[in-house]
Amino acid sequence: MSRRLALALALAAAISAVALPAGAATGSDPELGIVRWGRDLDLALERSRASGRPVLILFDEVPGCATCVGFGQQVLSHPLLSEAIETEFEPLFVPNNRPGRDAELLARFGEPAWNNPVMRFVDARGRDVLERRDGLYSAHEVAERLGAALRAAGRPVPGYLAIAEEETRQANRESATFVMGCFWEGEARLGAVPGVLSVRAVHMDPGEGVRVEYDSSRLSLAELQRVAASRSCSLHGRASGREREAGGSDHMHALERSPLRQLSLTSMQA
Repeated sequence: MSRRLALALALAAAISAVALPAGAATGSDPELGIVRWGRDLDLALERSRASGRPVLILFDEVPGCATCVGFGQQVLSHPLLSEAIETEFEPLFVPNNRPGRDAELLARFGEPAWNNPVMRFVDARGRDVLERRDGLYSAHEVAERLGAALRAAGRPVPGYLAIAEEETRQANRESATFVMGCFWEGEARLGAVPGVLSVRAVHMDPGEGVRVEYDSSRLSLAELQRVAASRSCSLHGRASGREREAGGSDHMHALERSPLRQLSLTSMQA
């Protein structure tokens, strides 16, 4: 069984095992993404004592500004990050723009009102396991932060979270398009090369091709070309002509023919 297949199956098992937090906010607000957030701090701390998982507290403005909405739609809706938040932490949402109990929690943790999103990681006693930081709004920054919080709490970092961190890294991200006889074969063969982050089927002028995004710190273009040339997919070298993305049904053709098509996989997992 391949490493990515094993990780995908483990992720599916983890998803099915997660219970919906009592009093949960289920993501109907775009600022909250697709994460199922709890709303009771005492319950979150109790669950943390029982599970050993840190509590992840999201202080956020709902309804919020464009930054808050974008954070929910792009970061908190990332399939791997949202699953890591739900399965590796006790997620808790505290609005920073409401009175009453929520305002009391802001004061308890020293958080400002009407602020952009801030994630805090605390143990079962409500003590920070990581130093507070704000201004972290990208998927990669949050993936790094989740991993750091787990390590600080003495918890293992799951493989799929490591994939999310690698997949969302923008530094050293390069792309190249290769022409071949069948882009389905190209997706499968080039997508399996270590250092490749994603592959997309494209139509060339003429022929079919695959657009490859790769981490240039792990895989050079020369090495990618060498590996691609050794794969039996009628490779003709790096493309230089015009290209247009293939239709949705042409992407991840091999995956669509397997039971894994039921899972919400990112490009790198697939």
